[in-house]
Amino acid sequence: MSETNQNYTRVAFLRVTIDAAIGQDAHQHAYLFNNTRQACPIVIKVRAEDDNHNPIKIPDDLDHVYLIEYDGGEPLPTWSKGGHWWQGTATLGYDYDADYAQDVATLYFDANLALDRPQLLSLAAEKQSAYQSITNKRHTWDRPWFDAFLADLTAAREKGYDFLETPPAIAWQNVFAESRMLRTDSDAHREPAPDVDNVQVFRRYLFTDEKHGYTRKVAVAISRATPNASMPLATTNSLIEDPDGQGDGTGLFNSSVTMHAVKPPYLGLSAYGEKVPGDAHKLQDTIVEGQVGKGIRACEQRINANFNGRNLPLGWSSAGLGGNNYSVFRSYGETSNGTEWSITYRGQPGSGVVEYYEDLLGYLAVGWNQSRYNIQNLILYDYGHYIRYPSETHVVIGQVMGNDNWWFYDWDWNEMRGSYSTTPLTISDRYGNPHHLTLSITDELNYVSLFDGARLPLNMLPPPNLLTKANIKLSTRRVYANGRQQIAVEIYIEASEDGVFTALTPEELESIRLIDFTHPENVIPFAEGPAEDTPYMGWLAQRHHRHQYLGFPDPARGARVAARSDVGTYITMFLSAEPGARDLTLAFSIEGRDGATYRSNGTKLLDDALTQVPEIEVKDCVVSSEPALHYGAESYRLDGLIEGPPANFDTRLDLSIIDAYGAVVPLYQATCEPAGIVIWDKFSNARAVYTGYAGPGETTLHWNQDIPTSERPNPELGAPNDRTCTIMLCGRDDILKPGNAFPAELTVSIIDAYGNDQSCRLRLVYGEWGKLEIV
Repeated sequence: MSETNQNYTRVAFLRVTIDAAIGQDAHQHAYLFNNTRQACPIVIKVRAEDDNHNPIKIPDDLDHVYLIEYDGGEPLPTWSKGGHWWQGTATLGYDYDADYAQDVATLYFDANLALDRPQLLSLAAEKQSAYQSITNKRHTWDRPWFDAFLADLTAAREKGYDFLETPPAIAWQNVFAESRMLRTDSDAHREPAPDVDNVQVFRRYLFTDEKHGYTRKVAVAISRATPNASMPLATTNSLIEDPDGQGDGTGLFNSSVTMHAVKPPYLGLSAYGEKVPGDAHKLQDTIVEGQVGKGIRACEQRINANFNGRNLPLGWSSAGLGGNNYSVFRSYGETSNGTEWSITYRGQPGSGVVEYYEDLLGYLAVGWNQSRYNIQNLILYDYGHYIRYPSETHVVIGQVMGNDNWWFYDWDWNEMRGSYSTTPLTISDRYGNPHHLTLSITDELNYVSLFDGARLPLNMLPPPNLLTKANIKLSTRRVYANGRQQIAVEIYIEASEDGVFTALTPEELESIRLIDFTHPENVIPFAEGPAEDTPYMGWLAQRHHRHQYLGFPDPARGARVAARSDVGTYITMFLSAEPGARDLTLAFSIEGRDGATYRSNGTKLLDDALTQVPEIEVKDCVVSSEPALHYGAESYRLDGLIEGPPANFDTRLDLSIIDAYGAVVPLYQATCEPAGIVIWDKFSNARAVYTGYAGPGETTLHWNQDIPTSERPNPELGAPNDRTCTIMLCGRDDILKPGNAFPAELTVSIIDAYGNDQSCRLRLVYGEWGKLEIV
C-alpha cells in the first residue's frame, strides 16, 4: 500500500460496522449508554485505489473519514454541543460492552411489562431458575435477581418515586417491529467476510446524551480526492443492495449502524453491597484488625453492583457530603454490643490504598487536650493501613470502632458533639454509569448500612444540583506568550430548578471564574497585564475581546456544529499568557443561587463539603503557550523602491514581514523613532532625501518636524495599508543643509497582528540617491 496520499480515483470496498461485530452485515444495531462518557467503537473499512487499481492510503483524521447521518448525510459533530450524538477518534477510558447495554435496554421493557402484566412473565424452558425475557427471546433473567429488582421497583413506586423510566413510544415500536430487536448482535445472520486485500481500517467512537430509547442511524463518508467532486463518498445509497461491502460496481455503497440510546440504570438497593443475610441494609463485615467486642478493631465491608447475577466492573467511588470528604463517624455512648464510636474509611475498586482525608475529625481522647490518638494515624497506620481484600468489582468500606468511652475533637481541640453518620455515595462502573447510594452508621455503631439515594435515613437527602450540564469550547489551544493575544473560552451552562430549565441570574454570571482543573482552588485573575494582578502559572483572564489581535495561526480544529441551543447559557471569556506561562488544564467555577460552588472538573463545594457532579465534568481543556515569535532583518521587505529617481520625487514604500513560508505577517501597530530621517546628496547641499511613515490602518503620515522643509509640500498618504507599515520616501532639490547633523537611521517598533513585538532598522544610504535599506 502506498504512503498516505488521498489521490485515489475509485473505491473498491467501503463498510461501516460495530467493532464487536463478527461479520459484515450491511445494517447493524448497537446500544450505547447516554452518559456522555461511554463510547461505542465503530469500524470503517476502506480500500481506495488509483487508476491502476493499486491501493492508496487515506489519512486517518476526521477531515477525510468521518461518520454521518444515514438519512440526510449531515456529518456528526465532534463535540457534545453540536448535537445529541457526536464522534471522536479516541475513547474517554470507559469500557464498552454491547451485550450489557442491550441487556439494560431490555430491562426497561421487561420490568415495566412484568409489573403491568405479570402473566407475560414465564420461566425459561431450559433453565427453571431463570425467567424468559418478554421482549428478547434470546435473553433470560436470573430469577432471584429479577424478583428482587421488581420488589424494589414496586416499593419505590408505592412511595411516590420511580427509578425505572418507561421507554418512549418510539422505543416500544422499535422493540416489536419485525422482531428486529429480538436478537443480539451475536445471534444475527452473518455474511461472510469479503475477500478483499489491503483494506484500510479506521476506528471512530460515538458518544451520546440522547434521550432513552431514541435512535440514530449513522453511515460513513470519505472526502473525495478530485477537486471537482465536492460531495463525499458515503454508504447512504439505500436503493442498492450491498451485501459484502463492495457496492454495486459503480462506486455506490450501502451500510449503516443504528445506535440506540440507553439510560444508565439504577439496579435497586437489593443489587448493591454484600449484606448480612436477611437484612436489607447492613453490610456483612470481615474483621481485619483486633478482635470482635474487644478494644479497638477494624473491619472491611464490600459494596458491589450486581446486574442479573453478575458483578459489574467498577471504576471509582465519589466523595461525600456534609463536611466529611471521605468518611462517616459517630460517637453514641455504649450500645448493646458495647461499641461506643465508629469511623469509616474507603478503598477504591481494585486498590489496596486506604483513603481517609477527613478534615473535620482530629483527635480521639478521654478529655480536652488529653490525646490518645491522632485519628489520621489511627486510620492510615494503626488499624486501616491497607485494604486487605481489594476487588475490581467492589468498593471497600473500612470501619474502625472501639468500646472505650472516648470523645471526638477537631484539629483545634473543639469537641465534636454532632455526628456525621450519613453521606451520599456515588459509585461509577467501568461503563461510565453512576450508581447513587447512601452510606450510614446506624445506632448500633458496629455496622455500616446502605440505603438508596431516594430513601436517605435521618432526613438527609442532599439538595439537587442546580447545574446539570457544562461544556467549554476553545478557539485555539495555543497562544503566544506576549500578554496580548487571547484564547476565546466559550462556556456553556445548563441549570434547572425543580426539573425545569432556568436562566442564570446576573449574580451567577458575574461569579463565573476560570480556574485550574487539577487545583480548582486556584483562580486565574481578571487583569489586562501583570501590573494589575499576579498571573496564575503565567495566565491572566479578561472579560473583553482584544479584536485587534488575531488568534494563534494554528487553531484547534472546530467542530461541525448546528445552531446554538436555546436551553442553556453561553458566556465567553478570554485568556492571555505572559512570558514563561506553563501548560494549564482549564476549568471554570460558578457560585449558584443554592449556595454551592460548581466546578467544571466535576465537583461541587457546599458548606466545605466536596461532592462529585460528573454531569458537569469537562475534560481535556489544556491550553499552552508558545514563546513570542521574533523575526530578523532577513525577514523584512521594502516594496516600491525606484532605481535612480528624479531630483524631486515622492515614493510610497510598503514595509512588511515575510514568514518562513513566504506569507506576509499582518501587522497591528508600527512607530518610527525618530519619526523621520534625512540625508543630503553627496554632491549638493540642497538636494536631500527624507522619510515619513504611517502605521497599519493609519490615514495620516508622521513627519520629523526638526527636518528642514521644502517649498514643495509633503505628500498625502491616500488609502491606508491595513496590515503593513507605510514608509514615504521623498526627494527635494531645495532643502539647504544646516550646520547641525540629522539622523540617517531610524528604528521601526512593530506589534504584529498576533501581539508579538518586532523591530528593524532603516537607513538612508549616503552617496546613492533615493536608496533606503533595511539593516
